[in-house]
Amino acid sequence: MFTHWPIYALAAGGVAALFLEQAALHVGPLRASQPFLVIIDPIVSIALSVWLFGQHFTASGAVLAVAAAAFAVMCGGVVLLTQTAPATMKADIPHGEEGGGHGTASNQSQATR
Repeated sequence: MFTHWPIYALAAGGVAALFLEQAALHVGPLRASQPFLVIIDPIVSIALSVWLFGQHFTASGAVLAVAAAAFAVMCGGVVLLTQTAPATMKADIPHGEEGGGHGTASNQSQATR
């Protein structure tokens, strides 16, 4: 089993995927990187299944149209969900407005205590 190259390719691919995903999650806020991963994952999976395993899509135009429409709806839903926050969460605070400004009433009252 360990004398064949596919096991090493699988291990190297797993390690590379781990580092690439972590890099993607650290690049920006989770609300930007996670939806990108959700949308790209099926595309990469389809490309790999065609390239590595020789799988092919159906020749039926109707089935392909339904699949494309479903993928477009999924992408739209992901984008819509990234634009809204659950009712239990607060919106993101822009940089510079975290309450760490100088001269605010709360900072002045804490400084005099």
